[in-house]
Amino acid sequence: MNIVAHNHQSRELFSSKISRFLEEFHVGRILQACNAYKVRGFSVKDVFQVAFENAFSSKSFFQKQREPSTSIPFAKDTFYRFMNSSSINWRNFTLQLSSAVIQKIEPLTNEKRRNVLIIDDSLFSRARAKKVELLAKVYDHVEHKYTKGFRMLTLGWSDGNSFLPLSQCLLSSAERENRLQEASSDIDARAMGANCVNWRRPRLPV
Repeated sequence: MNIVAHNHQSRELFSSKISRFLEEFHVGRILQACNAYKVRGFSVKDVFQVAFENAFSSKSFFQKQREPSTSIPFAKDTFYRFMNSSSINWRNFTLQLSSAVIQKIEPLTNEKRRNVLIIDDSLFSRARAKKVELLAKVYDHVEHKYTKGFRMLTLGWSDGNSFLPLSQCLLSSAERENRLQEASSDIDARAMGANCVNWRRPRLPV
């Protein structure tokens, strides 16, 4: 019983810290600016907080919801509708939140340190996927072989000690023969998914 109580207290403390973080950086306001809203029911910030906490857990939302000590006030449909919403501009959300955090910690950085922007091109593997839109064969430079997935392009900020992602996107292949699943033909060019469709890998000079 003591172990259960201790774990419960740890979760409560962790949840409290996340709640303070969301309040300090006005995450609710940022979500609203990025087109994340709910017509009725629980606030979008409450749903986001559960999703944020879930990212630090080794269990899925469904598993956590079934735990007797977990008090998630809304049903799983509310959570999955929020996570699958195509109207939320998550890239803009990441940029705004990271900018707010940088403004908070940048004055604490030693003047001798240099602030830099870092561009990273990593593999986002979806080896078991079959019908994911724009799924492609991409080369894994670690395993030295092709696998199914995307290239994940990330722009980040660093002061030499901390790293914060500013923006990111999943890139498919520009080569038709490497794409295993095509995108919908009626995709809106203004949609965020169009960034992946229209991507072309730049040719580097020899």
